[in-house]
Amino acid sequence: MIRGLHEGRLGSFNVKWAIDIAAVAIILLTLSGIYVSLRLLVAQRHRKRKRPLPVATE
Repeated sequence: MIRGLHEGRLGSFNVKWAIDIAAVAIILLTLSGIYVSLRLLVAQRHRKRKRPLPVATE
């Protein structure tokens, strides 16, 4: 069954097009996840830099 899926068959059905669509969707989800995580990391870095230091009062 696994080998048939890799060849684009599910039983006696030809599902190469569905496997291609699934592969493209996985690639897009991976790229969008990387993009979102990089934006969050950059935002956290900017937030750390802009935080004012506490001023000691005497």
